[in-house]
Amino acid sequence: MEGIYFFGGKNQKGELQNKLRYFKPVVIDGKVVHGEFVTMKVGGTPPVARFGHTMAYLPCNNSILIAGGRNDAMSVKNMTPFLNDLVLFMLDQKVWLNVKYSVNSDRI
Repeated sequence: MEGIYFFGGKNQKGELQNKLRYFKPVVIDGKVVHGEFVTMKVGGTPPVARFGHTMAYLPCNNSILIAGGRNDAMSVKNMTPFLNDLVLFMLDQKVWLNVKYSVNSDRI
């Protein structure tokens, strides 16, 4: 699929979102003339709602990595609004996976 994936952010009311959206452009003669958001059914537990995060495509396993970001409502529980997590969305399987990591994860 060629398109753009979006995760999280804020809606028009300023509420944080935790949905993954896919924007599929319609291209005619090499130019994008319009596009549409395509609804996807996904498995697993999506990451908590956030904004200011990073997303990267990992071609080695055809997935999207979501890292960090901010969720001000969580600052009461976590003592900080900043998130320190990694989550993968596997594009072929359409499923969310939490990544477990540690400071010694590079050692076997």
